[in-house]
Amino acid sequence: MNIQLSCIPCFFNQVLQAGRVGALDEEAIRRVYVRLGSALKEMPFDVSPAEAGMCMFSALAEEMKGVDPYAALKKKANALALNAYGRAKQTVMTAPDPLEMAIEFACAGNIIDYGVYPPDFDVEGEIERIVSRLNEQSSAERAEFFKYEAFKDQLPHVDRMMVIGDNAGEVLFDRILLETMVATYPDITMYYATRGYPVLNDCVIEDALECGIDGVATVVSSGVASPGLVLNQASGEFLELLHTCDFILSKGQGNYESLSNENIPAFYALMAKCEAVANDAQCPIGTLILQPSRIWNWH
Repeated sequence: MNIQLSCIPCFFNQVLQAGRVGALDEEAIRRVYVRLGSALKEMPFDVSPAEAGMCMFSALAEEMKGVDPYAALKKKANALALNAYGRAKQTVMTAPDPLEMAIEFACAGNIIDYGVYPPDFDVEGEIERIVSRLNEQSSAERAEFFKYEAFKDQLPHVDRMMVIGDNAGEVLFDRILLETMVATYPDITMYYATRGYPVLNDCVIEDALECGIDGVATVVSSGVASPGLVLNQASGEFLELLHTCDFILSKGQGNYESLSNENIPAFYALMAKCEAVANDAQCPIGTLILQPSRIWNWH
């Protein structure tokens, strides 16, 4: 999707939140604001929010002097998710359709996003509320935004699949989904992609390993340093691997923002957490989405 006007104040809010989490003083935050404002004056509106915000994250990284301000919060998110793993896995395994329940949890796990929500919000309680709300959706709402049957119909034809991860903590729910898919489709070769460098609370390789993803998929780094997979910033090695995969599950808002205009065989699994994404997906804020690419020729 392309950047929208409502993305602009969000960028400045993210700078303020990240600066406070990283204990930057006001002068340092102002310096990032100035660099962001200068970049935005020249920014075309035909780029993704993730690409438009790259200057902001570069400036923040310089001010942080290599320290990851979200490291402790990511460990907390991973720990909370690991604590919920047993109950979530049991819920999935005893569901009438375990794969459907697993993809619901994977979408609901996208709530763990400190780029949108404050660091002290109730992760576990919110996930439970989201899943309950999804189960209460009317069949019409579900048919419009949560294309589970279309997703499931692709899997018997898949040889190599890549899941593109989004946030720390959320990774654990991706693990449950991968475990469920591997149990049903053991011949699919699975890859799990992370960010190349720390940015907000997005997952890096260490988060994926901490949550046990390597037990069900080969974990790879995309090489990007933005909160969304910007393909023109990815490593050549990663792009080569991506293009060998015949099916992609893109997790989260940041990846939707950066990839939904790309011609790739992807389904997008996320929660619409802001006005810009909700407008692009043509759904209410708070909707859980499982949608195929609008560009790829699925026939």
